[in-house]
Parts: sequence; C-alpha cells; structure tokens
Amino acid sequence: MLGKRGFQSVKAIQRYGKVSLAQRRRWEAALPRHQTSDHLYPQTHDICSGTCIPNIADVDHEEVVAEQMLKSTNDWRHGRTVVELGVLADALKACLNCGMPLQLTHAVDIQNYGLSAIIKIPCSNTCCQYLNNVPTGKKHGRVWNANTKLAAAMVHSGLGERQVNSFLSSLNIPAVSHKTISRRQTEMGTVVQSVARESTEMALMEEIELTEKF
Repeated sequence: MLGKRGFQSVKAIQRYGKVSLAQRRRWEAALPRHQTSDHLYPQTHDICSGTCIPNIADVDHEEVVAEQMLKSTNDWRHGRTVVELGVLADALKACLNCGMPLQLTHAVDIQNYGLSAIIKIPCSNTCCQYLNNVPTGKKHGRVWNANTKLAAAMVHSGLGERQVNSFLSSLNIPAVSHKTISRRQTEMGTVVQSVARESTEMALMEEIELTEKF
C-alpha cells in the first residue's frame, strides 16, 4: 500500500495494468505501418496534476484517450550543427515540466541562431508532453558563445563574411546572416580595442622604465 495517492490493493494494480495495456494497443493500432510507437506523441487536452501519474483506483471502465500527433519536420536531421556535447547532455537529462529524460530522436523541429541552435523536443510522457527547448551551446546573456567565437576567429584569420559562409556551406553547416556577423564583430571590436589599449600602455611603461635605467 503506497498511501493516499497510490494504489490501495492488488486488484487496483491489476486494473491499472489492464487499462495501460489497452491504451498502448489502441495507440499502436492507430499508427501507420511504417512508424513505430517510439515516435508517437499523442496529446491530451487534460492537464495532469501532482505527480502526473493517473490515479485509476476508482476506475471501473476502460478510459478513452484522445490522440493528436505532433507534426515533425525532420529538418534537424539534415546538414550539420555545431554542438557542445556537455550542454546538450545536461539539457537532455530531464523534461523541464515533469523531470522525465528526453530523447533526441523525438525532436520535432530546430531553430538555427548562427552557429548555434535550439532543438524542439516534446516530453515522451503522455501525461506531460511539454515542448522543451534544448540548446546546442552556451550563451552569455542573450548572445550565443559560438557566434562570438566566430567573429573572433574572423578577426584572427582575416576572413570576411563571404569566405566564412562559403567555408560553412562546404561543411553543410547553415550560413550565418550578415546581421549576426555584424553585431558580433561590433562586440569583438570593443574587446579588441580594449586589449590593444592595455597592451600599448604596458609596452609604453616598459619603455619608460628601460629609458630611466639607462
């Protein structure tokens, strides 16, 4: 016996198992033949409360569940994306709503932001189905680190916007917009000027010290 919210008897547990099995069979029967139940995302209009585990201790008849599939674009399967594995692994640990682990194969869409992206992954818990935004990299404020690093690499290597996007396109990585590159170059320009100023001041101080000694 598990308490007020749990099942009160062996009979209740058996009834729960029968209802769950019947629901699973009904969902699988509604699937097209070329799909498997691993990629099924049914939606219900009822929102579960508490632990998000249905309490069917008082259920005498089979429960009818409305099904609605989430449309998947599969765009995330095409091309390449720059991914920080640590960030992705941490984001896939648990659904933000119910805590159930997320599956990358359940992704339904992707939104690119320069070199980084946000992957849309619905929770596989049929009682939750929360659409999680899974990032592929880190941010500082609202800015993706990968885009700032790209601007720094452009300054370091002397490449322009056209050369960078040609390079990315050859690798089948989405091109970065002119607006994004321009903003990140402005961000990097401020930092480069600050570092150059400090370096110049340090060199001037060393020159003054050497002049005074000799």
